[in-house]
Amino acid sequence: MIWLYLNTKDVWIVRKVKDIYNRLPLPLRASIWFFFGAALEKGIAFIILPVFSRLLSTEQYGLVTLYNSWLQIVCIFTTLNLQYGSLGTAQIKFEKEKYSYSVSIQMLVMLICFIALFVVRIFSSFFQDLFKMPLYLINIMIIESWAIFVIGLWNGNKRFEYNYRSFIFVTLTVSIVTSVLGVIGVMNTKCKAEVKLFTTFGFELVMAIFLFVKILKRGTYALKKVYWEFALKNNIPLMPYYFSKIIFNTSDKIIIAKIVGNDKAGIYGLVYMLAYAIDFIRTAINNAYGPWFYSQIKCRCGEKARAVNRSIICVLLYIYFVFIMLGPELVWIIGGINYYEARWIIPFVSISLLFLTMADFACYIEFYFEKKLGLAFFTVISALVNVILNYICIPCFGYMVASVTTLISYMVLWGGLALCATITCKENKLSQQKYLDVSFQIKIGFVGIVLIIISVILYTVKYIRYVIIIVSLIVGLIYVVKVMPNKLNQVLENNNKKSTIS
Repeated sequence: MIWLYLNTKDVWIVRKVKDIYNRLPLPLRASIWFFFGAALEKGIAFIILPVFSRLLSTEQYGLVTLYNSWLQIVCIFTTLNLQYGSLGTAQIKFEKEKYSYSVSIQMLVMLICFIALFVVRIFSSFFQDLFKMPLYLINIMIIESWAIFVIGLWNGNKRFEYNYRSFIFVTLTVSIVTSVLGVIGVMNTKCKAEVKLFTTFGFELVMAIFLFVKILKRGTYALKKVYWEFALKNNIPLMPYYFSKIIFNTSDKIIIAKIVGNDKAGIYGLVYMLAYAIDFIRTAINNAYGPWFYSQIKCRCGEKARAVNRSIICVLLYIYFVFIMLGPELVWIIGGINYYEARWIIPFVSISLLFLTMADFACYIEFYFEKKLGLAFFTVISALVNVILNYICIPCFGYMVASVTTLISYMVLWGGLALCATITCKENKLSQQKYLDVSFQIKIGFVGIVLIIISVILYTVKYIRYVIIIVSLIVGLIYVVKVMPNKLNQVLENNNKKSTIS
């Protein structure tokens, strides 16, 4: 009888969840699947991370970290981030020709990559000295940037089409295959770092060629002048913004490798990557949040915007808090004893992501009203602060201080963008308190700093920390099981009422 009751209850819960899911609009359903796709991708990377950390020495892992850091910078110059910046606007402007537009910018990026390979060949000694790696790795890096662009372009098109099946298939295939090939390759060779990089590059290139051909088949007028003009006009002004954001993610590891050595860069890079493993949550939220927030600005629905903004910040703060509390154990599991010294990095990097989240809200306002100057200016300033502080502090205090400079830089970024967004709100007669809510963000930022101080203390008192973790997880579970479904039902009912009235 008990088994029957439990089984019946389980069926009821499944039906209820299914009913709620079926009532969701397509964009929201797609957003859920995009979120799970990103979660699975990061989950695979998270699972495979301790394998590579143990198969590779800290110096070898440092080379991988250095390569990936430079790869992000190279991608900015070879692809101009055309798979991101102008793609959304192009989907609207060239709605019936979106794949023709995609074909055109594919050709543009391919041309830029050919030019880059030619320039690197001519000034090979300069680039080898700058990158601190052999010429063949630099060439592979340029070709890989093209492959990353094509994959990103395909996924971008599918995201705007709400075609989550294709998006998830490509994303997970690349993640799983590159991880498996990387492990097999590293286990069967002495040049472990190079093989790890080459296996990733090889499969990404194969996938990119496949998707490149598929896009070619769907598009026409590949070299239409209007497409190139549109793409360049919209993306080049944002280059300082994109470049500065990459500097945030890469400069500390590059500087550590140059000043301290590849081994410390490897230790820092692994723990930094561990902290960023949860950043997919912020990214997934942004994928769905951006268009919705724009609609709220358009209809001047400030109260809804403020409520959602606050909810997102509080949820992410909770997630970062739990992650920080688990930090030492996660570092031990992922990296082992060789990386454990860098556990102190996690609190600072995690709270940096909190300030980045709050800066994102300001970015939405600036993008909506096409205020790109202030956005680019403060992003560049904060990136310069990051580089200067790293060059000053790392030789004096060691490589782990880079996490502190990252936090300071993100605080500068948030403060600058919040100021710009406040001015923009005033100019457009928009309530700053409703759409940005700086006073609330200041309070949350203060809480984040306090959490860093508490975590540093609790890292030495593990049993108290374990109690806090258990209590936090119980509270979170209660919220997910009891509170969230009721709120979602209320939202759906309100939407249905509005649809009926309309």
